[in-house]
Amino acid sequence: MALQHLRLIRAAQCPVACSKSLAENLQKYRPNLKAIPNGVDTETYTPVPASEQSKLRRQLGLPESRPILLHVGSLIERKRPRELLKALQEGGMLESMDLVFAGDGPLRAEMERHARSNAHVHFAGAVKNVADYLRSATLLISLSRAEGLPNSVLEALSCGLPVVLSAIDAHIEIGAHENGAGVLVQDTSAKSVSDAITRLLSQDRTLLADNARRLAVDVFSSRSTAARYAETYSALLASGK
Repeated sequence: MALQHLRLIRAAQCPVACSKSLAENLQKYRPNLKAIPNGVDTETYTPVPASEQSKLRRQLGLPESRPILLHVGSLIERKRPRELLKALQEGGMLESMDLVFAGDGPLRAEMERHARSNAHVHFAGAVKNVADYLRSATLLISLSRAEGLPNSVLEALSCGLPVVLSAIDAHIEIGAHENGAGVLVQDTSAKSVSDAITRLLSQDRTLLADNARRLAVDVFSSRSTAARYAETYSALLASGK
C-alpha cells in the first residue's frame, strides 16, 4: 500500500500532504509537495460545562471525581499504548486518576492482562461517540511514534481538552505546547510521562481549556482547511493542467 501511495503522489497533478512535516518527509519522492493541515469541525467538537461533563461520565460509567486521562486511537505498536500503560503503572499515577483507551486493536488482549483487572483502567473499544469521551476527559495523551496530523488531537483541542504528546514532528507542528494547551514528552519513561501529566494538572484548567479551544478554532478549523483546498483547486483550474 505504501508503494501504491507513493505512485499516486508522483502521478497526481497537485498532491497535498496533511502536514508540513509529512510534506517534508515526502520531498524526495515528489518535490514541492503542498501541505494543507487536517481540519476539525469546531461546531461539532465543542467544550461542555462541568455539570454536563459529570452527566457524560455517569453515562459512560466513568468516575465523576477523579482526573481521567484519555487515549484515542487503535491499540497498535505505532501508537505505543502499551508504553503508556506501563509508564502510568510504574509511575503510580493510577492511584489518583483513571486511564481510558477509546479504540481497539491487536494489543488489547495483552494490555488487559497487564492491567490486571485494575478498576482504574478502562478499555472502551472502538466507539462511535468519541466526542463524549473527549468531553468527559481531563486531558488527552498520545505517545505515538509517528503521525500525519492526528485528528484525535485536533478534536481534543476543539473540545477544550489539554494534551500530553510525544515530541514527534507532527505533534510539534500542532503547537499545543507553544500556546499553553499542552506539553511534550521526549520519551516514554514513567518519570517523563508522570512529570508531564503532573505539570498539566497543576495548571489552571479554565486557562488550559481556553488555550486549547482557541488553537483549534484559529488554526485548525475545517472551514479554514476547506478554504485552502478551494484556493488550491482554483489555482489548478486556472493553470489549465
